[in-house]
Amino acid sequence: MQLNDLTLFVRVADCGSLTGAAVELDISSAVASAGLKRLEKELGTTLFIRSTRSLRLTDAGERYLIHCRSALADLDMGQRAINSSLTQISGTVSLAVPSDVGRNVVLPWLDEFLAKYPELNLRLHIGDNLSDFYRDKIDVALRSGKPKDSSLVAFKICDAKRVLCASPEYIERMGAVHSLEQLQQHNCLFFMLDERTHDQWFFSKEGQQHKVRVSSNRTCNDADIARRWAVAGQGVVFKSWLDLTDDIEAGRLIPMLTDYVGEDADLYLVCPGREHVTPVVLLLRDMLRTRTKAWLARTNNRLIKNIPNRQPMKSVRQASSADLDRIKRLAKETIDKCYRSFLGDEGVDWFINGGGSDREINQHLEDIVVLEVDGTIQGYCAAEEGFIHSLMIKPQLQGTGLGGYLLAQVEAMQHAQGYEHLRLETFKANEQALNFYQKQGWSIATEERDESFGLVRVFMRKILD
Repeated sequence: MQLNDLTLFVRVADCGSLTGAAVELDISSAVASAGLKRLEKELGTTLFIRSTRSLRLTDAGERYLIHCRSALADLDMGQRAINSSLTQISGTVSLAVPSDVGRNVVLPWLDEFLAKYPELNLRLHIGDNLSDFYRDKIDVALRSGKPKDSSLVAFKICDAKRVLCASPEYIERMGAVHSLEQLQQHNCLFFMLDERTHDQWFFSKEGQQHKVRVSSNRTCNDADIARRWAVAGQGVVFKSWLDLTDDIEAGRLIPMLTDYVGEDADLYLVCPGREHVTPVVLLLRDMLRTRTKAWLARTNNRLIKNIPNRQPMKSVRQASSADLDRIKRLAKETIDKCYRSFLGDEGVDWFINGGGSDREINQHLEDIVVLEVDGTIQGYCAAEEGFIHSLMIKPQLQGTGLGGYLLAQVEAMQHAQGYEHLRLETFKANEQALNFYQKQGWSIATEERDESFGLVRVFMRKILD
């Protein structure tokens, strides 16, 4: 079977005309006709239905065309691979990379790559949203996970898994994660990929798959920020070993739950089509495979099991006048960070700067109990005569279970005073508070519109056991 006959077959199919294909290939119509007949004879089937005006593929021809295109593309790519060492590497390549691995891992590798090929220019796109190859004019992209689009050409760069980590400071303050159930009580740092929040974390152990829906007080569309938050002690992160290798080796982050295997985060180098697999792309592929293998070998699959199973010392006590300033600061910080979504900037600033927050603390100081974690006030709750005025937890610790712990203590105190049910009020727009109380067993009793705030006020109730 001659290669020229395969090329002729594809061109005839594209042109729908034997004469048109002959002109494009710069051969005579007689030579083209002979080549097509020779191919059909070797295959033992008819590839085209001929008429006086045109050619139309048979069913067999349709099926064969798919494989023929693929075979020719593979041969072309192989030819370019052979010639790559003989070709001067020059021109411009547009490369898209994820935020974290781009900034913290790949960037110095690319510097060395460009130094080796001084005639090459690089256009680098950094971000976690998947680039549109044609709209964004991307030649090649690094992506986590194998693309679902079969029309793309994907070279696997490395096998990688996600690993659960937290900083030593966070573990000292909040305790390590020793089970999937405990994970739900921790602040799990979120990042978004193509507008989808990564709030379901997948693990496997002994062939069993486990899915954990986790919660967080912070989300970012840049995965590098989630890593930085974790290093700063703001919560637990679940990212690729590739992203966290430096931090783990330096002791800034400590792997946890290492008896489980995290979900796949394999890295691929992706092109929009075979015609984009240039010598530069092949060189990039080989460089990245070598570099990532050495990078992961430093810490990949390191098992750190001797994490102290320390739980923070928590206590609830009656507030005193000595706590006043700390409670006021905590209230203002929580209102500033958590209330803007429904009160707006103007409402929050007015309430804080106008003294409304301070007045509430002064009025209810004798009814306030504070939550101390390792001797530091991290939350408070004001409650009297079966009514909860407010409950505040330091913003950085929301989602860690401390709010539920404090509320349970206050409910027990109110029950001990003889109250069989408790009441509180919040705003319907404060979805975070509504979700929190409903998870703690509270239910909505009534709703009414508050004209002074322009919001719907929600009254909630809980029957005490």
